[in-house]
Amino acid sequence: MKKILMTLAAVLCCTMTTTVFTACESEESYPTTYGYEVVQETDITELFGTKYYLSSEAQTVQAAFNNAIGTDGKYYNMHDRSMDSEMKSACAQVQSRYANNLESIYMKFNLIRTTATADPDKKDTKEIIGTYELGKAVNTPYVVYSVETSSTESLDALEAKKSELGDSIYEECKTSLLYLLGYASSSGGVSIHRKSVYESQLGNEKVTGYPYKDSEENSQKVCDWCNYITGHLEPLTLAVNGTVNVVKTGLLNKQKTVVWTKTFEPNIK
Repeated sequence: MKKILMTLAAVLCCTMTTTVFTACESEESYPTTYGYEVVQETDITELFGTKYYLSSEAQTVQAAFNNAIGTDGKYYNMHDRSMDSEMKSACAQVQSRYANNLESIYMKFNLIRTTATADPDKKDTKEIIGTYELGKAVNTPYVVYSVETSSTESLDALEAKKSELGDSIYEECKTSLLYLLGYASSSGGVSIHRKSVYESQLGNEKVTGYPYKDSEENSQKVCDWCNYITGHLEPLTLAVNGTVNVVKTGLLNKQKTVVWTKTFEPNIK
């Protein structure tokens, strides 16, 4: 009887051991691989359709980044271990090589790591692990000039006086405000933008929408242009105030400063 019990225990032990071993072996293993690419970020380097970089230089720098990380820009090697340090180092060398010899104002490139797995329950993930800025604006402050007006507030104020002004005078005042201040609105996915006389003329002279070195000399030139436009305005009929500001915005730090302002006061009661 004792021998029978010992034999049964041995059989159970072997069965359990075999079961545990088989369960461990049946678990699937999905290896993780890592891919790298460098992509130019263009949304920050374009404004009103104006590029802050030369396309030829951007292509040259892009090719240098691709070569540094071992890709032709179309096909990417997948590594069986993380290569973050090596890729960052390679990209930093490219940034250093082109740091002081570009005519472009500004361009920005991101080093992106793709983490991939064959596991059907998981998706590949992408993450920016490095950012590389190049161009003159990296070391020298650049600004972009733009026009801001009290269009919405002034038109609302005029609307409130419509009944006391009468239709004819109201329409004259509205025409003057639209000419002087412009108008912008968006509704139902449709945008309407009527440029003010300042925005139109400064844009024609490429004063607004283009990057310039941040200097007192350049700001003074902008003020001179604004004063010239003011001296050659069409006759205005105004029942409410209207204000025009010309603002410079830092290309990289986005800090805003008013460089020229004028408030036009009512000339009718």
